[in-house]
Amino acid sequence: MALTIAYCPSTTEVTAEDDNLVYGALNDIRMACEAEICINDGNAKLGRLDTAGGRLYVVGHGNGGSAIGAHHHESAGAHALVQQLLEEGMPKNPKNQILIHLHACATGASVRVAYHFKHKQPYVERFCRALREAGCSNFKVVGYAGFVNNLGRVSTKYNTSDESKRNFNQGSMHKNLKLDDEILVVYEVTTTDYNKIHGSKWKQEVSHPLEGWWPETYYEIHKVP
Repeated sequence: MALTIAYCPSTTEVTAEDDNLVYGALNDIRMACEAEICINDGNAKLGRLDTAGGRLYVVGHGNGGSAIGAHHHESAGAHALVQQLLEEGMPKNPKNQILIHLHACATGASVRVAYHFKHKQPYVERFCRALREAGCSNFKVVGYAGFVNNLGRVSTKYNTSDESKRNFNQGSMHKNLKLDDEILVVYEVTTTDYNKIHGSKWKQEVSHPLEGWWPETYYEIHKVP
């Protein structure tokens, strides 16, 4: 039976008081997918994912496309995350393909650095390049084009001050999400390269539409023609 692990790149346990969203996502994945929750404490034993082709959900905030992690805890950039997972026992060349979900906001989109300056390549692309540079193969990696809630639903429009305007109505909840969903960007890492096998090109922008008397601030993610 394939194993599912929900993993946060923190060295100590994430509590609801630390970060209610990440705590909720880890536990929702645990319940929906019968997953085991692990952190970066030397005890994740990610080699177990090779048994029958496992799934690994890396859970956290996207931090403007720079790193994945929980509030009040460590975050990991793409190269650091690959090294962390390998140190936790993830095999470089599993016999059975391992599926990695980068379960954080905008991991499948090109995001402005710190939301203000030039755009970075999508985290999923940088992560796959880091896997390949580390000599890894036989992985499939999923990035989310929009902003992700604890249930795995996605919004491409995120109002910074009004939760009711975040529209988490795309994608499906964890267990029912299909890899051909429009909101996902999927790469495959082989012995020779890494290639996008599904998904559009997405870019994050900031808009300030006038709603009532005051402008609202939205982070919006759009398809690039």
